[in-house]
Amino acid sequence: ERSPGAMTWGESLANMRTIADYWLGHGMTGTDGPWPNVPFPYNTDVHSGRYDGDMVAGKGYLQPDKAGSFGAELLVLHQITGEPRYLEAAVGIADTLVRNVEAGDADRSPWPFRVHVLTGEVFVSKNGRFDYTTNWTGALRLFDGLVALKEGRTAEYERARRLVGDWL
Repeated sequence: ERSPGAMTWGESLANMRTIADYWLGHGMTGTDGPWPNVPFPYNTDVHSGRYDGDMVAGKGYLQPDKAGSFGAELLVLHQITGEPRYLEAAVGIADTLVRNVEAGDADRSPWPFRVHVLTGEVFVSKNGRFDYTTNWTGALRLFDGLVALKEGRTAEYERARRLVGDWL
């Protein structure tokens, strides 16, 4: 017997699709600039229904670690549903991450924490630059999943994965 308020698998899947479809339709960066086809983490105009930036940095900024996580979840949703649009979006995110990966060091991670979608500039606040974070599990899962499925630029995903893994 189900607990009150518990969802069935079908209801959960419908919710996952609704969320993914909404974000893909209302929260992606577009095709211009150095960071195309990745999700924005926040809606700077709260009641607009459009995700367009970062809560702290503002409009036009994104967080690459969140992009990697969303890409990994889209890949799982593709595996569950077989729907190509989720795979295509995951590949687009992975391709953008691969284009922007750099060797990290003690002060900079392979991707910055906050970066402007059109300029590629790392966010700077009165507290300093935001080019360091270690939350790359989602990106690694995305690359591993695409390589396992033999989808996208697998050799580039493997190279980026090694670069990030070695840095971590």
